[in-house]
Amino acid sequence: MRISELSARTDVAVGTIKYYLREGLVPPGRSTSRTTAEYDETHVERIRLVRALIQTGGLGLAAVRRVIEVVDGPAPERLDLLAVAQQALLGEPEKGGPAEGEPAKKSGPAEERGRAEAGEPAEQEPVAGYRIRHGLPPSADVPGTPDPGSRAAAWLAEHGWATWPDDRLAARLESAWLACDQAGISVDEAMMHAYADGMEQIARIDVDSVPREAEDAVRRVVVGTVMIEQVLSALRLLAQRQVSWQLLGPELPGIPGGPAVPETRRAPEVPDAPESPDTP
Repeated sequence: MRISELSARTDVAVGTIKYYLREGLVPPGRSTSRTTAEYDETHVERIRLVRALIQTGGLGLAAVRRVIEVVDGPAPERLDLLAVAQQALLGEPEKGGPAEGEPAKKSGPAEERGRAEAGEPAEQEPVAGYRIRHGLPPSADVPGTPDPGSRAAAWLAEHGWATWPDDRLAARLESAWLACDQAGISVDEAMMHAYADGMEQIARIDVDSVPREAEDAVRRVVVGTVMIEQVLSALRLLAQRQVSWQLLGPELPGIPGGPAVPETRRAPEVPDAPESPDTP
């Protein structure tokens, strides 16, 4: 199919498809002339995957590129699948990039237009640089190596979850926990243990759902980690609503799953009016 048909099949603008091609997110088509190419169902599937990762998964292009590289690369050992998926999503600082606090090199107008068409936000100053200029520590938003004496490290040891030096997930937990404190949201160790118990049940479902075939397993773990995160977020909100209905009220009649309306709050039934006697 031509690129115009590919655009119609995927409901993605031609300009956006060309941008994905330039960025290496979609493989090139089969060249039929100097300026045209043909595409097939694999391109349809790849574009839909990229759109899902960006629009539903909320990933930026750099993270999408890492996910694509893992999906297209050789399958890792089964035990390494989750580590590979998390590495793709967490990413690494780009080599040769600006130092913390220095302005980033700006993109040209054409690249900015491509980002806009692709649903990407305009290029912004690095988070670390923004925080430094405003007198905030960069580590709060740019996780690095957690302090061995940090609250997150102590909590992980108490909970019995494995961690190690330069554990970026532990550093991310420390950063998020600190951000909650700064926002006035109290999360103590007991609440964190309760959250972790629930998340461990979810993690067991995730691991049990990984297919045995290597190629399917990579896609399930890497892409599924992104997409199912949105499902879990929606389920959490639904669960909050359900528990609130059950425990706090108010009663909401007519909503499936909501609490029943007590008899004392039901509108009184109006008796039928007596029939009028026939007049002669």
